[in-house]
Parts: sequence; C-alpha cells; structure tokens
Amino acid sequence: MTSLPHPQSVAAGVRRAFDLVIFDCDGVLVDSESIAIRVDQRVLADLGWELDLDEMVERFVGKSEAHFVAETERRLGVRLDADPLGQTGLLPTFEGRIFSASEVDRGKPAPDLFLHAARTLGVEPAGCAVVEDSLYGVQAARAAGMHVFAFGGGVTPAARLAGPGTTVFRHMRELPDLIAVGRP
Repeated sequence: MTSLPHPQSVAAGVRRAFDLVIFDCDGVLVDSESIAIRVDQRVLADLGWELDLDEMVERFVGKSEAHFVAETERRLGVRLDADPLGQTGLLPTFEGRIFSASEVDRGKPAPDLFLHAARTLGVEPAGCAVVEDSLYGVQAARAAGMHVFAFGGGVTPAARLAGPGTTVFRHMRELPDLIAVGRP
C-alpha cells in the first residue's frame, strides 16, 4: 500500500477535499492481481490444493502475503519459501510513504494498516481517501472511516465493492476525474 498527499476529490458530483489518498498496490498501482492469482493457483494445485478462481479471490485477494502463506501451510502441512519481490519503477514516487501489513497487528479487513498510514503521515482518517480493488481492502477503508474509490474492473466484481462511503469505478482512466488535481 502506498500513499500520496492529495488535495481534493470529485465523487458523485460533490467536490470534497482530501488531505491524503492511499493507494493499494497489487491490482491498483500495479496490474498484478490476475497474474499473481494464477501463479498462486498453480502453486497450490502443484501442492495438492486445487481452487477455482472464485475461491482464490474469496480466500486471498486483499489479504496479506503472510495470510496466504499461513493458510496454505496450515491447510497443506507444508512450509513455503519466501517469494521474491518484483521491480515496478514506482519506488521513487512513493519512497518514504509505503506501508505494509507487516507493520500492523491485523491486516485487512481490519482498518489498522490504513489508520497506521494516516497517523504516520499526520492526517485524520476523515481527511483520507483510499483507492482499493478488493472486498477486504474496501471493508478496511470503510472501517477506518475513509472514503473509498473502489476499482471494479479487476478480479473482484464491482457489485461486491459497492456500499456506503464508496465510489465504484470500472476503468482506471476514470480515476483522475474522480480524484481531481489541484486545489479549488
């Protein structure tokens, strides 16, 4: 998860100022979610646990890598090796403002990670917006008291992301119009 200070947003025709916009990484900043799911699906099948795409999304999308590893190790009674991280070229943009579930006691759907990011950057939760693509991430942002811009064009169906305090959009090209640039 990464974050950038951002001054304002336009959602559902109402202009509202945000002091901070928090972006989920996998599936939002980096179009990696569907690739990662298929790789994880293959790994699990090779280990003897066959799950279809819907089961993979329900069990793991939006949860931490530690959750995936723990569930797999518990279910299969095996020990998994750490997965190496890839390079995206985004580090200079977000350096010093990258937050991970490993920094909090509870991962999504608990609000801990979003609250930690806001607290670290000195912003009240009500002044934050979150861009998310998973049901657990949307639930976490809502629980944190933050407005959610839910990307419904990924692996989680848009209808599952809809709800209070949430603006669902289906194409990333819509996001700039939802989160306006510049001060009013």
